[in-house]
Amino acid sequence: MTSAERYGHQLDQDEAGPEGLALTGGLTGGLAPAEGTPLEEAATVAEPEAKKLPGKRARVTLEGPDGLPAEPVEVRIDNRDYIAWDKTAPRMGWVKKKDDATPIYVMATFLSFSAMTRQGLTSLTWKQFEAACIEAEEIVEDEADTAHPTK
Repeated sequence: MTSAERYGHQLDQDEAGPEGLALTGGLTGGLAPAEGTPLEEAATVAEPEAKKLPGKRARVTLEGPDGLPAEPVEVRIDNRDYIAWDKTAPRMGWVKKKDDATPIYVMATFLSFSAMTRQGLTSLTWKQFEAACIEAEEIVEDEADTAHPTK
């Protein structure tokens, strides 16, 4: 028994949906395989499109307590970190006028600091972080940055 029959909906010929699917009516009002559709065909579900995660990734290496580089940490820098930069840079005197060049290394370090603080990956103050940060480099986005909700 089809859901159309179960809910008392008579399926007219002109209610057939696309590609062997029929409108079911009933509670969901969705599509169901047309009668005679092989089970394998009916069970095929399209994989959802992969979504790109927001923001940029950065690899941050801090100096460990022994003076040697600690293991690098990957963080995701997003709009919240750029807003923090926009609010902090003028106050700290890093950018004095609108046309001033952005100090790219200070900016990269600050964005990494902001992201790591926001994500709970560091409890260092800005000054401590700045002194301990050996490297803060952007990771070039690739397929690994794509979200796969079903995997």
